[in-house]
Amino acid sequence: MGDSGVGGVPDWRRRFAAAVLLLSVALATDPAIAAPDYGPVARSETLWTIARKVAAEQRSGTTAQVAWALFQANPASFNGAPGKIKAGAMLKVPDASLVKATAPGQAYALLTGAPAPARAAVKPAAGAPVIAQVELQPRGEGEPYQWLVVTGSGFAPGAVLEFRDAGGGSAQPGGKAQSVREGRLEFAGRFPEQPGRWEAVVRNVDGRRSAPYEFAVGAATPAVAAAPVAPVPVPGGAFAGSAEQQALVDKARAGASAEERYQLLAPLEARYAGDADFDYPLGTLALDTGRFSEAVFILQRAVSTRPGFSGARMELARAYYAIGDNESARREFTTLQQENPPPEARRAIAQYLEAIDRRAVSYESQRGVYAEFASGYDSNANGAPDIQNFIGFNLDSRNQATASGYYALNLGGALSHPFAPAWRAVGSGMASYRANPDASFVDSQVARLGGGVEWRPDRWVIALLPSGTYAMLDGQENHQVLAADASAAYGLGDAQYALNLRYAQQRYVDALTVQDIDTLLYGFSTQTRLRWLPRVLFNAGLTLGTDEAIETGSPFGRDMTGVRVGALVDLNRGSALLLSIASLGSDFDGRFFGETRSDDQLSASIGLESGLWRDTGWKLRLQASYVDNASTVALYDYNRIDAGLSVRKEFK
Repeated sequence: MGDSGVGGVPDWRRRFAAAVLLLSVALATDPAIAAPDYGPVARSETLWTIARKVAAEQRSGTTAQVAWALFQANPASFNGAPGKIKAGAMLKVPDASLVKATAPGQAYALLTGAPAPARAAVKPAAGAPVIAQVELQPRGEGEPYQWLVVTGSGFAPGAVLEFRDAGGGSAQPGGKAQSVREGRLEFAGRFPEQPGRWEAVVRNVDGRRSAPYEFAVGAATPAVAAAPVAPVPVPGGAFAGSAEQQALVDKARAGASAEERYQLLAPLEARYAGDADFDYPLGTLALDTGRFSEAVFILQRAVSTRPGFSGARMELARAYYAIGDNESARREFTTLQQENPPPEARRAIAQYLEAIDRRAVSYESQRGVYAEFASGYDSNANGAPDIQNFIGFNLDSRNQATASGYYALNLGGALSHPFAPAWRAVGSGMASYRANPDASFVDSQVARLGGGVEWRPDRWVIALLPSGTYAMLDGQENHQVLAADASAAYGLGDAQYALNLRYAQQRYVDALTVQDIDTLLYGFSTQTRLRWLPRVLFNAGLTLGTDEAIETGSPFGRDMTGVRVGALVDLNRGSALLLSIASLGSDFDGRFFGETRSDDQLSASIGLESGLWRDTGWKLRLQASYVDNASTVALYDYNRIDAGLSVRKEFK
């Protein structure tokens, strides 16, 4: 039959093109898999919650010791501070010797004293001032003035407080704040003794003003009820009802400053850390006194211990904003927004979210490049049947199953750049070469270039990514693909759900135009981690689609249905076991050599990825895969085994 195959169609080229298309679909829909000790970090997780899990498993140190060791071992997984862990990060878990190298007290001091390089990001120039809370201190005996403490962000030196009677609408005496610090200002004024509601507005010297914030004045509303350090309404734990808590309340009633109250609680941390009733006031006071990184770490403890504690979550959100961790702040504020907060809190949350949107334009760009070398053995490099003749024709050797060793080189990269709040421009490129010494007629060269946009509102990631692929076979042009991939992924705790849509136009060289098709694929995929199997990340997917033949009478149109399930099993120290099994059914529209064609393809793979050199950017993977394509047309019935080793170097 020669190179043309039955009916003048070069079968080995057709099979190669189909394999390239299926590989492109897999790359577009499958999540990237890596092999960490712990990961990927969920959007809802913090360093403290992760350290607590690891400490319980290892039993090699306190939570603070494990947290500090994790921070030291994974600097690229944090945005400069322990409280700013990156969602999706893959963490290397240090061994017991590194955990115990730092004493528990020193570990905690190092964690809370870590620098906050993003502090400059909260300067007032970033936007208008935002009021998060107003606290009217009790009037001292015989004193005509009361101190008003306003917390929030964007307060500039020389800021002025303006007041208005919320009931009557008339202006009330205001003036310049006596003390202005980052996130806090204080004002001494005459407030009426009769009950009422006032509105406060902060105006900076550049004229920018906050939205009005309503608060109570007068004897009907005890001043301590508005204090951010008031006892938590859900009592429990060793701190609630203790003498130390009563001393804190007494200090608040006596008008003690936030610094004085912080100094009262700070020495008690070794005894009460992890008790939400203690962590909430301590974290709030750390925030009010400018200890932003410390506040994040303390309030993370409170929220992880009591997830439904809205007050602690509000203060944690403010602390994230103060250190410049916009994504974490947005996540917490959005969670609070969905809990139907009171009007004052709802207004403050909206102001913070608007401020975060303004900041988001300056998010950092991300980029990465990789180079990969692979080598192995393929039992059927050309994907052909193990027969010598078909319907009376002797098959050319190129159309018979041919085993070969192989080696391959892959180069690629990706970049992402923000251009508007929650929007990013993304791009990627890849070039690959695979040589098969015993089947050189299927040596392949493939290049792909793509780009598009991503939109990330709240827990969603919505993307539109056009791309182009150019494929060569044995040094000759084979086909081109123009495609557009759309996806919408939603993260919920440790789970992610995604919808995928792909449209592609695949066009072959003139001699093969009978194979030209337009492809439309719909997909649903998910990945999740079960609580009782925390080291296993499960993933699954469903794909439905059609290939529409372009030429009249072409038999290459088909309907497709595919399913896939898999898992990543953490093996400690950055290594992982990768498992996957998939099935693809294809019903073709036309007849092949007078027969109706239907294919059922079963594939499975197993891989072992080593994490020994992950910190240096190197990855080593052993992998084996099996494909069994059962077809009603013998020419397309084949199976193959591919086993190989790949070495990959990533450059950030």
